[in-house]
Amino acid sequence: MSATKDCITVTVELWGRLADAGDPFVSVAIPAAGCTAAELLACVAQDCPALKDDIDLGRVKVCINDAVVSAEARLVPHDRIALFPPVSGG
Repeated sequence: MSATKDCITVTVELWGRLADAGDPFVSVAIPAAGCTAAELLACVAQDCPALKDDIDLGRVKVCINDAVVSAEARLVPHDRIALFPPVSGG
């Protein structure tokens, strides 16, 4: 993570088909005080246009420190962040 005056850059790990478009990690700027999972997704959608459609359709799950979280969950600097695509199974 690198810091600027009001923002920090966090590394977000991409899983499944979200990583298929390129690098399995993306760097995203978020507020230095942290943000909610929903705010993180908005930042990712803005910075990574290839992921925007899945995010806008509500198909992407956010994991913070290895736990799937709700949109209201807060993340802070140094959290481990991952995004998962929709999965199906039987």
